[in-house]
Amino acid sequence: MGAVLAACATSTPYQPIGAGDAGKGYYETELEPGRWTATFMGNSVTDPDTVETYLLYRCAELTLAHGYDWFRTVGRHAALKAESYGPAPETRPTVAPPSAAWGPSWRYRAREGWIGGWTWHSWDPREADASSKARTATGYAASAEIVMGRGPKPQDGGETFDAREVVDALRPTVIRR
Repeated sequence: MGAVLAACATSTPYQPIGAGDAGKGYYETELEPGRWTATFMGNSVTDPDTVETYLLYRCAELTLAHGYDWFRTVGRHAALKAESYGPAPETRPTVAPPSAAWGPSWRYRAREGWIGGWTWHSWDPREADASSKARTATGYAASAEIVMGRGPKPQDGGETFDAREVVDALRPTVIRR
């Protein structure tokens, strides 16, 4: 039991979404050649600085992986998100029926972003315990739209980064799965 609780209280590692940690980690989308959107989503114990660091690191890795030298952020978004899961409390009857029933619950699918929707699942009100109650968890998510370039980094100011410098500087702080 202690190992299970310890696993729940661990910050999201640097990993692609789908590698574990309930849909937390990074993903990216190519908008056009040399232009991408990257996102990192942390769990409830991942602090915002870690999320921002992992996002910057992902942008740098992505830039190098596609043969570019530098990237410029042209758009950024960050938000504290709340995830609700479990049966919706208002759907539970006050009197238990004699057999299991079907009821709605609110679920999020993190792969396509923070998208919510109703899903149906079976539940038996006679088995009311902590696992059948609605819960909310928070997490910090950040995304950046970047434009990549080759050659020396432009010196025009702004949010322009040398990808190799970013990877070299942040590599020691990145915790992988």
